[in-house]
Order: sequence, then C-alpha cells, then structure tokens
Amino acid sequence: MATDLDPTTARRAGHWVIGTFHGHHGGTNVLALAARNDSAPLPYGRECTCGIGQRLPAEDGVWDSA
Repeated sequence: MATDLDPTTARRAGHWVIGTFHGHHGGTNVLALAARNDSAPLPYGRECTCGIGQRLPAEDGVWDSA
C-alpha cells in the first residue's frame, strides 16, 4: 500500500495526493498522506509515517480516518 501513497509516485496519471495531515501518536510527530488511485479497487487511501494505512471506497472516509 505504501507504494500507492508515496508522494513521488502519486504524480503518475490517475494518482492524486488529496491532502496531508500533521499530528502525533504518543508524543511522536507523524504525517499522514491521503491519496487517490483511480486504478485501485478501493481508490482512496491514507498512510501514516507510523506505518498504519487504510484503503477506502469514498473520499469522505479518508477525511474521517485521517
């Protein structure tokens, strides 16, 4: 999943970075990247620098989970 949400590959056709979120987990600063991949069965997703990620069917789910 991390490959789909990598900002360097998100510039490919059909891949879009739709938002970044800054926060923390237990005192550790983290960054979450939300992206869309038009070729994936679940086109929306987010991945955190802590390693947790999720793919979703709709954009509104990305905002709720980020």
